[in-house]
Amino acid sequence: MSNTCSQCADAGRIFEHVRTFTEDIGVRLAGSAAEHRAAEYAKTLCESFGAKCSIEEYPVNSQCAENIRLEILMDGEWKQYPTTLFGSAPTTGGKTLEADLVLFDSATGYQADDISFLHDKAVIHLGCHLKNSDCYRRLMEADPKFMLFVDIRYPGILPLADGLFPAQVARYGARPTMNVAYMDALSWISNHATKARLCVGGCIRKSTTPVVIAEFPGDAGDDRVIYAGCHLDTQAATVGATDNAAGCAVVLELARLLSQTSHKATYKLCFFGAEEQLSLGSSSYVRTHREEISKRGVFMLNFDSCGSSIGWNTISTVASFERVEQIRLAYKARKMGLAIEHAAEAFLDSFPFAAAGVPAATLGRDDCTAGQFNHHRADDVIEYIDPTVMAKIVDIAVETLSQISESENEESISEMFHGDVEKLWDEIFGGWK
Repeated sequence: MSNTCSQCADAGRIFEHVRTFTEDIGVRLAGSAAEHRAAEYAKTLCESFGAKCSIEEYPVNSQCAENIRLEILMDGEWKQYPTTLFGSAPTTGGKTLEADLVLFDSATGYQADDISFLHDKAVIHLGCHLKNSDCYRRLMEADPKFMLFVDIRYPGILPLADGLFPAQVARYGARPTMNVAYMDALSWISNHATKARLCVGGCIRKSTTPVVIAEFPGDAGDDRVIYAGCHLDTQAATVGATDNAAGCAVVLELARLLSQTSHKATYKLCFFGAEEQLSLGSSSYVRTHREEISKRGVFMLNFDSCGSSIGWNTISTVASFERVEQIRLAYKARKMGLAIEHAAEAFLDSFPFAAAGVPAATLGRDDCTAGQFNHHRADDVIEYIDPTVMAKIVDIAVETLSQISESENEESISEMFHGDVEKLWDEIFGGWK
């Protein structure tokens, strides 16, 4: 599986990195000991490649849920169903909460002037992401007893795992919030289920999440910095082979190859914690280093969910059309296509860099129209990745970053996205506070 050229990405090395993250370390929840072990693994390897490495720690709420039990009253009988607790959501403190079930769809439900009928109910909430903070505020003011969120992107038989937006939780609070499987929710409604009971033990504890920075200095007279990144953490109950052991493995192999090349600009490779809590690690890092990033940063290339063995390669970016075309041609030269999305996408670790004014892009790989078929599920395992494709992505990244390093042209965010970036940064991340 290995390539013979030392200047090319090695698929065998990439596979072993994914194996270490998924099998040796395993589930890597934000703030957990496993997430910190993953950070130390990345730091140790990058130091072996000659990088100057450091780890910065940022506060995070770490999930310690246990003994989760969800029961639905249907046909006069209580039946238990699988469920997962949202990141940043409180537990029930080991107490059993019981409430009447009510269905609420996020697509049209918030058009109503009054949603107080959700008060003290177990709310089956169709749709997991409330980008609009006002909708979340109204939901919290309605004061449901607990919420059962249904991810409508992935109709299936397994509950996914997800997280509430920390900035919204800080502003408006939170209720016990669970993920439930789409087909289970459909069954409850179709069979006129009336009540739900929920018990979640454990707590949300204060912890820290790591950000590993591996620096490869450039020429003394060149103060530009080129960033590359990935995220270390996973959602609950998944080892995250695709999301995002694959991205970590790509950046580790990228570090090995960049250490063998000369370059004008400085490279900073970042392994972010707590991406699954709305890029808490990367946004904290950017807030801390905003002045340097805004002044010296020229590009940020992020890698997330880029390893699926079936599917197509993607880029989500606010970079210039010229830079995106250069990347597309690099894919084409390796006989691969590239699905291009010019958009300010807030749910990626590249986004905070865009908020700081740095052109940014995320390279990924989709395998269904909603993204990845096993997104945030327990079956996101190593059997479904393709290290050969990932090796090509590394080679493309080396070529792209080298061209940016050698270029004298100033990189910039496409003007069409300036307003979108600023609005999303304020609305979802709480701005620069």
